Amino acid sequence: MRRDWFLIIFLVGVIIYYIYRYIELEIQEFKYKKDNKKAPKTASVVVQELNKLNPLEYKVINDVNITSGDKVTHVDHLIISKYGIFVIEDKNFNGSVYGSKNIKYWTQYKGKNSEEFINPYSQNQGNIKRISKTLNLNQEVFKNIVC
Repeated sequence: MRRDWFLIIFLVGVIIYYIYRYIELEIQEFKYKKDNKKAPKTASVVVQELNKLNPLEYKVINDVNITSGDKVTHVDHLIISKYGIFVIEDKNFNGSVYGSKNIKYWTQYKGKNSEEFINPYSQNQGNIKRISKTLNLNQEVFKNIVC
């Protein structure tokens, strides 16, 4: 039983090392323009909740740009644990939002106005595919979360 835990912890450590060492991760702190009033509120709520996770079980990395060749993949939050690698896309929308993971565009309604945007679940799945390919890991290791 102890050897299993050691192996799991060792593998998580190897994954963390691999991410930092071989893919030129650029970890940046959240920096928002003062006039952007929506983003800090949502980001701070998500970060506050992620900071409650047990640091012995979860490695939380916020606002990550992963460079691979000439492509950059932005991930809002990356959580590495023995349970998998969680890739979180956080959105801050006012009004009502309609869509599902199988629809290409979602719609946001604010009063009488509406606006379409790319499905964030699909967007995040694309991030997972690129990260998976870069790390040479099976996509089943990754968990897609949109909040």
